Amino acid sequence: MSVTRIVFMGTPRYAAAILRDLDASGEIGVELVVTQMDRPAGRKLILAPPPVKIAALEAGIPCLQPEKVGETAGAIARIKPDLIVVAAYGQILTNAILEIAPCWNLHASLLPKYRGASPIQAALLNGETWSGLTLMEMTKSLDAGDLIAFYQVALKGHSTQTLTDALAQNGARLLLYALRNRDRLRPLPQARCDASYVGRFNRADTIASFDQSAIHLERLLAAYGSVMLKSGLKLLDLETVEGRGAAIGAIAEITQEGVIVSCKEGAALVKTVQAPSKKAVNAADYINGKRLGVGDLLS
Repeated sequence: MSVTRIVFMGTPRYAAAILRDLDASGEIGVELVVTQMDRPAGRKLILAPPPVKIAALEAGIPCLQPEKVGETAGAIARIKPDLIVVAAYGQILTNAILEIAPCWNLHASLLPKYRGASPIQAALLNGETWSGLTLMEMTKSLDAGDLIAFYQVALKGHSTQTLTDALAQNGARLLLYALRNRDRLRPLPQARCDASYVGRFNRADTIASFDQSAIHLERLLAAYGSVMLKSGLKLLDLETVEGRGAAIGAIAEITQEGVIVSCKEGAALVKTVQAPSKKAVNAADYINGKRLGVGDLLS
């Protein structure tokens, strides 16, 4: 198989892992990387490069960081790539770029479900049994192109971080499989009636209460990494257990693992919490410090 010359476009850690694997494959020649601009990060808001830029610099690959992706059309056209590969770039490609070469996108859901910006969180939040990667042809419409190949992952036990890593580890494999079998694969049009869209993750989405089901709280935690009560207390580790019959939001039992709190449906074994501007602590230690006991509300 001859080396396929590509332009790679991506931004987060997920895309950086795919870029490294493609560059190391020996079957892909990454001629140019396009990623987002450096952004302020951390408490001091110091400009930080996106993970894909770091990966490109480590590999010695030329890297562009346009404010608007259309600014790169000329540079990409001069390279005359065989393929443009996109993985969570963060901007919609212009028609000028789409016309340069075939554009393939490694999207982190099983399309047509969860088109858009936060497919991993959406799959976890909605309690899907399976998720995965879709390799698709890019068109003018968002994530609506023909489907080339899939990679499936069972979601049980996954969080956004672990699922992102699992998908990233198989992104290059899926792309290389499709390239090796390009003559045999027949792209499949998406069923538009089954399509759904998800927007960008918003921190407000993590705010919840025990006046919801314990399963919902557990899914929120898997999707967003924490659940915040209206008081500002963060729940960092919890799991669903059988209900104990106490009032909603009340401490039903204190165990070595943590604190069992009644929910609208079922109960949550809360293991780790974090108060505003404080360190994370065991939930039992937290309520002891607050002099709370069975029957009191956790807030």
